[in-house]
Amino acid sequence: MRITFLIGNGFDLGAGLKTDYSSFYKSKLAPLKSAGTSNELIAALSPGYYSWGEMETALGQFESKNSVDDFLLWKDELETLLEEYMAEQQELFAGTFSGKGEAIAESFVRSTTDFYDGLQRIQRDNIEKTISQIGEKIQYSFINFNYTDAFDRYLMTTRSFLKNGVIGQHKHSSMIFADTLDRLVHVHGTMGSGIVLGVNDESQIANEAWQSDYTAQRLLIKENIDDILGQARIKTAEKMIDQSRIVCVYGMSLSATDRNWWNYIYRWLMSNSDRRLLLFAYDEKNSNRVTAYRTFMNMYSTQNRFKEIIDIPDREWESVKNRIFARSSSGMFSVASIEGETSGSEA
Repeated sequence: MRITFLIGNGFDLGAGLKTDYSSFYKSKLAPLKSAGTSNELIAALSPGYYSWGEMETALGQFESKNSVDDFLLWKDELETLLEEYMAEQQELFAGTFSGKGEAIAESFVRSTTDFYDGLQRIQRDNIEKTISQIGEKIQYSFINFNYTDAFDRYLMTTRSFLKNGVIGQHKHSSMIFADTLDRLVHVHGTMGSGIVLGVNDESQIANEAWQSDYTAQRLLIKENIDDILGQARIKTAEKMIDQSRIVCVYGMSLSATDRNWWNYIYRWLMSNSDRRLLLFAYDEKNSNRVTAYRTFMNMYSTQNRFKEIIDIPDREWESVKNRIFARSSSGMFSVASIEGETSGSEA
């Protein structure tokens, strides 16, 4: 049985990498636009997108009098620039954990095994009961939506301090099970293996001619891109979710361009009443102070965003919302606190 974490850009930002869209735009796109680029797609991209999801939405909304082949070549150039930029950020991060392995491992173990610590008491009790009902060892698995290997290094550093990969234990009835760290899969690719940049499905492609164009569909829709790259990353990640009792979503903005994932998790949740979903909400004030207002708004707004992004009917929502929890991401996977920096957002 698994507890699976979906890891988004909030982790990289919290670790000090400038992997937000705005930083990429200023570094790579703005100079090209100032020089008068012939790439119409890059020329059309705005500096004001809040997240990568907004930028991906813009890819689908892009309209041109040029052919779809021109558009796809422009997109390929954009992906090359993005891969170059992420590689630069990854290189800057390379030595971050040097001499700090034990502190890094402690941070990882605490965040992974005490992931529900920031919930309300009744919700913590619910998660603890759910875990205690698992009559086998728990494997902690990770689905990484980032292009960099920052979280991979965090995981590998931690694993080097563990004996046989054992991260903790849980009790079921009179038995005690040793729980372990399991694998990680990058669903959006990595440098060198091909990155995935695109939209969720053909409904997000504004150009009607491109909606039915085979090449455009293959190179603009994320699931098809993964298929072309031959990595089977999506199928592997879906299997990990299927085998999970609890799924946690950390550092992600619940964007429409990843709607397939939110639909998949919702179907997973609906198919078994023993399953739980925990959504981590970014706290802009980055404070551990608890108030009724902030607790309610974090929970309500985060739950409601999940409901809206996949358009869950009210009747279904009433049957499932009590198994969807939300807490602040503050204190989770706190690499920044070890480095003495400020945590990032989910952009």
